[in-house]
Amino acid sequence: MKCFTNVEEAKRFLDDYLREPPSKRQYSVGTMGMSKAIEWLGPEAGIAWLESHIESPCARVWGSLLGMCNPSWQALDRWIHLGKLHCLAAIDALIWYSDPYDSSGYVTTPEGADANLINDALDYALATHLNPRLENAAKEIRQAWPRGGRKRKPVAIPPALLEAAEIVLGSNPDMVLQWRGRMENAKRLPRKLSAIWDSLLDFGQRSDFVWIIDHREELTEVVAAVRSLKGATGLEVNWDQFAKLACDTESALNAIGDEISKNGRNLVCLDRGGDDSPLAIFPAESIPRLAGLLASLGDSDIRVITLS
Repeated sequence: MKCFTNVEEAKRFLDDYLREPPSKRQYSVGTMGMSKAIEWLGPEAGIAWLESHIESPCARVWGSLLGMCNPSWQALDRWIHLGKLHCLAAIDALIWYSDPYDSSGYVTTPEGADANLINDALDYALATHLNPRLENAAKEIRQAWPRGGRKRKPVAIPPALLEAAEIVLGSNPDMVLQWRGRMENAKRLPRKLSAIWDSLLDFGQRSDFVWIIDHREELTEVVAAVRSLKGATGLEVNWDQFAKLACDTESALNAIGDEISKNGRNLVCLDRGGDDSPLAIFPAESIPRLAGLLASLGDSDIRVITLS
C-alpha cells in the first residue's frame, strides 16, 4: 500500500502518474496509491484534479475516486452536464454513494440532492448518452433514490444496544438519530442483532468515531487511523513513535493503548467476531458500562476489548 506523509508527496505521485504511458495509466488509476493521493489533496482539489485528468476509457474507478471526494450535488450535476466521460464518472459516483463500502444497503445522499433531482439528472444522462452501462446504472440508482423518496421502515433495536450506541457515537443524541434514520431508509433493513451491530460500526466509521482496520495494513496506516478518531482529539501522544515500531499490528495497538490510557481514555476493539478490528477511543470510565451492555445482548461475538 502506498503511504504519503504530506500533500506534496501525493502531488508528486500524481505527476508521475501523468507521465506514464496511457496503457499503464489505465492500471495505475485503480491502485490504492491513487485513492490515497486524491484523499491527500482534499475534496475541492481532488475533484478539480479528477475533472482535468479524466480520460477514456472511463473505468468505474473514476466514479469511486470522485465519490471519495464527497462532492456536493451541485458538483455532480455539473459533471453530468459536462460531457460523456464526466457524466459516466458522476453516475458511477452516485452508485458509490448508494452503497459505498459494504452490502448493508444504507444510502448516503450527496449534499444538496434529493430523489427528484437525482432522477431528473438520470433522465438527462439517458437522453444524452444512452448506452447499456448508463441504463443499468440508472436502474440501481433509482432503486436507492426512488422518485418521491424512500419510505422509512422501523428497525427494532434492543434497548441495551441503543444505549451502547450512545457511547459509541460520542454521547451525541443527534448522531444516534442519524444512525437510526440511516437504517430505516436502507434498501435492505438489518433484522438480526449482528447486522444492527455491524450497521452501528459502519456508521461509526463514516462519522470518525470508529475505524475498522485490517491487520494486513501497514503500521503507518494503522497509526494514522487511530490518530484520526474523534476520541483521539486533544490526546497528548507522540504518534510518530508508533509508526516506527518493529512489531506486529496487535503489539503496536497494545503499545498505543498503553500510551492513550495515560490520558484517561482507552483504545478498544469493538469486536464483531471477524478478522478485522473496529477501533475506537472512549473515556476510561465508560468502558465497564459499555462492556456490560454488550454482554447483556447474549452474543459472544459482540464485545468490547480494551487494548493495552
